[in-house]
Amino acid sequence: MTLRIAAGRFKGKKLHSLPGLATRPLLGMVRAAIFDILGPGCAEDQEVWDLFAGTGANGLEAYSRGARAVTFVERGPKALKVLRQNLELLGPDLIASSRVLRSDAWRAPPGGERPPKLIFLDPPYPQTKAEPIDSIARAEALRRELAPSGCLMFHFEDGTLDRTDFGERTELRTWGTSTVAFLHAPS
Repeated sequence: MTLRIAAGRFKGKKLHSLPGLATRPLLGMVRAAIFDILGPGCAEDQEVWDLFAGTGANGLEAYSRGARAVTFVERGPKALKVLRQNLELLGPDLIASSRVLRSDAWRAPPGGERPPKLIFLDPPYPQTKAEPIDSIARAEALRRELAPSGCLMFHFEDGTLDRTDFGERTELRTWGTSTVAFLHAPS
């Protein structure tokens, strides 16, 4: 699979990816659509978390679109290696403004300068399918970490969860087999 940055400073830049199906990054067209939904400037000078980061494509897209700092959280050693290669590919400025944590991505990462405006939550499909109620509760806990007017994008396989599984201030969008729930910051 060829991964590319969809827009911004690094538009068109090819990213390293992992072979096989263990890591399934959002397709570039879906990432582009998510940022279109969020609106222009949504990442500009903001703190972003990329949870279950895999290759880091979501956080790197945010950085390309002006994010100030990105925290990547991933546990898998192979994914971490590819993520670090992608950071190196995009240069020292990105490395300096990023944190890569090998940790449980269901928990808020410690020590950010300010609350995140954007959180990308992309757990493995089987994990969400096996524990849908726990997944929703964990996503809701992470929603409470958002800065005012922030948004958490929770990616899961279509058919696993539906609109009735979420509270207010949530919208769902589906592209092929991928569904993304947009969980907006509590009022």
